[in-house]
Amino acid sequence: MQVITFGNGRKALFFGTQKINLYEAGKELEPKALSPTPGAGDICFVTSIPLEQVLEHFRSCQADD
Repeated sequence: MQVITFGNGRKALFFGTQKINLYEAGKELEPKALSPTPGAGDICFVTSIPLEQVLEHFRSCQADD
């Protein structure tokens, strides 16, 4: 993984074509988790498949619980 800085000094861990966005506690961007915690991040998946197909795959794996 490589640390990258982008847009207004935001940081992310970049690997391949994917990244994990890192946030400073109290300065999270929308949309965000219901109760974000210090040290948390979000995973940004890059795909050429339409979003609805990705969501259907997650549902079929019961990954939407």
